[in-house]
Amino acid sequence: MNFHKRVFIEKILNAALIYYLLILIYLLSQIANLVTIQGEDRPKVRNVMTLNSCSPIVGVDVMSFESEREVLLAWRVWSLTLKFIIKIW
Repeated sequence: MNFHKRVFIEKILNAALIYYLLILIYLLSQIANLVTIQGEDRPKVRNVMTLNSCSPIVGVDVMSFESEREVLLAWRVWSLTLKFIIKIW
């Protein structure tokens, strides 16, 4: 891939990331996570991180937080932990 094409793709990805983060900041109410190991029928992890509260969901770990910031920080910690677990798996 030539330099100009790579720079163009990086600019598009950066713009998409900024747009995605703005949506999360202004419209965030829940983040749901589903982790499945390739080849297995059932997910290993099912959780929802929600702003304020929500009704219980069968088979899902529901975590409630009081602010969007707390939801995002909890998701960040969760995702970094998951990345670490996958690396040592």
